[in-house]
Amino acid sequence: MRNQRTKSEHQIGALALTLTTAALFMTLRNMPMMAETGMKMILFNLITIFAYLIPVALVSAELATGWPKNGVYHWVEEAFGTRMGFVAVWMQWIQSIFGITSILAYIAASLAYAFDPELGANKYFIVFIILSVYWIATLVNFRGSKGSGIISSVAVSAGVLLPSVLLIALGAIYVSSGNELHLDTTLSAKNLVPSVLEAGNLVLFLSFIFGFVGVEVSASHA
Repeated sequence: MRNQRTKSEHQIGALALTLTTAALFMTLRNMPMMAETGMKMILFNLITIFAYLIPVALVSAELATGWPKNGVYHWVEEAFGTRMGFVAVWMQWIQSIFGITSILAYIAASLAYAFDPELGANKYFIVFIILSVYWIATLVNFRGSKGSGIISSVAVSAGVLLPSVLLIALGAIYVSSGNELHLDTTLSAKNLVPSVLEAGNLVLFLSFIFGFVGVEVSASHA
């Protein structure tokens, strides 16, 4: 009975897994940069989906079913040895540390500034918030994947899905009200196909790729 309870605590359902995966890469922060590409975003998204997202998702699913334990570490270890497995999981961990820390610092400073501008510039307060969130997340994960799955589901619904729906609805209201559309919707090759000779297009395309980085992380929970 105890083993069954422990096992259930470390299992998450299909919906929670989907939302947890979405929480790893879905964000609204890339949308302004994507909007700069205009109608070219259609081709950029198609290339990203078929050349990156689908291959990575299929490979991750195959590896997760063949080697279900330890995620990226075990996959790389099986192919290239223990050292490279360690390097792979360390790189995955260290980029998360810097990425999440910077986001938490921004959130802490922004929220504090709304109440007290001086508090928003207080480095001790920001460090306290960052460490508190990290410890809370750690303690929640100690109790099993089910709890973290619930938090991820609620967070991605409130922080990504709801704002996205609201953004689309407000955009539709803006256009239907007869306001000017600040987007060239001309269906021409020049407007739809980006020039490979412009370095700026490559930079913008990378933002599309970056928007889907991390889809493989939750594969070990499948």
